[in-house]
Amino acid sequence: MVGDLFFGLSVTRGIMLFTFVSVSLIGWIITPVEVIIALGVLFKKIKGENIGYYLKLAITWTLVAIVFDYPFQLFIAGKKKEALEVVFSVVIWLIFFFGIFAILSLI
Repeated sequence: MVGDLFFGLSVTRGIMLFTFVSVSLIGWIITPVEVIIALGVLFKKIKGENIGYYLKLAITWTLVAIVFDYPFQLFIAGKKKEALEVVFSVVIWLIFFFGIFAILSLI
């Protein structure tokens, strides 16, 4: 429910700004406001023990967004090759980072 409300308010703000500012500036205006709202919801709804927990959560959700959203948008646009390249790149980066974490945990 909170996510739906958050999304609806974001779209509403974008539509309202569309009448007042250039289309190229809408993201620059909305993003800082949305980040502050998202952080407020995060700290209110999710209880973490330390900042590392929140960092892991942020990285996980960012990877989920990249892996599922961006290639999907490319695929829908008919750019199947580019979509597969993005997925392949993300997989390679995940292998690299998990490898680094595994090595560091052994030290």
